[in-house]
Amino acid sequence: MEKRDNDKLTTDEAKNEYESLIYAFRAWLNEDENQVYDTPQGIETMLEKVNEANDWLDDAGPKVGYKEYQSRSYDLLGDFNKLKNRREEHMLRQDKLVVIVESAQKMKDDMNDVLAAKPWISEDEGKDVTDKIDEFLTKVASQLVE
Repeated sequence: MEKRDNDKLTTDEAKNEYESLIYAFRAWLNEDENQVYDTPQGIETMLEKVNEANDWLDDAGPKVGYKEYQSRSYDLLGDFNKLKNRREEHMLRQDKLVVIVESAQKMKDDMNDVLAAKPWISEDEGKDVTDKIDEFLTKVASQLVE
């Protein structure tokens, strides 16, 4: 009887974790800010998968053991983690991009001092460098998330 009680408890915990994962994944997929981490079709496919998981959970009943819940959780969690990792990597890139933009802007701001300290660099060469920096900043500015 103790084994049966432990199995029941383990199954209930696995079921609750699976249900929580379904709700968390659905909420994450429905957040507007997360729509950029997959194609609209990919998001729709994941929402369908989450809805199918929820329907299965409603129909599963007491005949399903904890191993089945765990197996389904691992499958759904793999998809969820893939998208969350994309978001995390994107945020890390954004942080690095801010540092790079600041460095490029400092280079541009310091160009007059460089030209004064190094007379062998012509004004045209200095202008060419600042033009390239401006071009870079224009391209990168569109990639920064505010």
